[in-house]
Amino acid sequence: MIDPERPIERLLQSLQERAKELNCLYEVEQALSRPDLPLEEAFSKVVEAIPPGWQYPDVCAARIEYSGRFFASADFRTTEWELCADITVQDEAVGRIRVCYLEERPREDSGPFLREEERLVSTIAERLGHAILYHQLHSMHRQWEDAGRRAATDTEAAWREPMRLLRRTDRALYLRIARKMVNHLGWMGLEGAHDLLQVSTVDDIDPGQITRLIVVDVNRWERLDRMADLKNKADLEIFLWDHHINEGDIDANAGACASSSSSSCQ
Repeated sequence: MIDPERPIERLLQSLQERAKELNCLYEVEQALSRPDLPLEEAFSKVVEAIPPGWQYPDVCAARIEYSGRFFASADFRTTEWELCADITVQDEAVGRIRVCYLEERPREDSGPFLREEERLVSTIAERLGHAILYHQLHSMHRQWEDAGRRAATDTEAAWREPMRLLRRTDRALYLRIARKMVNHLGWMGLEGAHDLLQVSTVDDIDPGQITRLIVVDVNRWERLDRMADLKNKADLEIFLWDHHINEGDIDANAGACASSSSSSCQ
């Protein structure tokens, strides 16, 4: 039994109390520093870690009040012997922590509590505020990412349908703008953009099944790689889009347009 009247024993008792307080702070920090742990579980761990850090742990209990909810140690009840501290987030009180003794104890610096215990409950309240703010920001970040993913999905649907319509109704215009669109959409990171053109090689094409030929920026058959045999195909519909339509030997029987900034094709 420590005799508080003897200096050495008083020093030893003080050191023992500081060790208990440090261990309490360590347990609190362990609970609040886990980003994967929901606040509710973290608060429950904190209130269980508090009593062992006080001078009389056997009669000590704690409770955290936050967002209309209470997280308390098993034997908590309000008494006349308690320490309280507000939990603040960005200078706004969002909750409160209470530490109480269930039975009367000898008077110390503040009722039955030590001055260091007053500082300890304030430190825990401050740490709780930091943890709440972190979880709020983390939640906002997840919501922002989810909104970004939804926007990307909506954006993909928004550009795909007009491009499909354009490919069906005005193939020449579609081919003219598609490559620029693909480069831009690919730069934006939208998956599937490079599938828009659905390009096939000459070796993959059966000339006998070709019924329409759209020629862009080329006006001579010799410049069409391995497709000159189509020149004499009777049922071939040819649409030509080139700067110099009249200088070439491709007969645009379906329509032609000079691809300059001052001309248009109906």
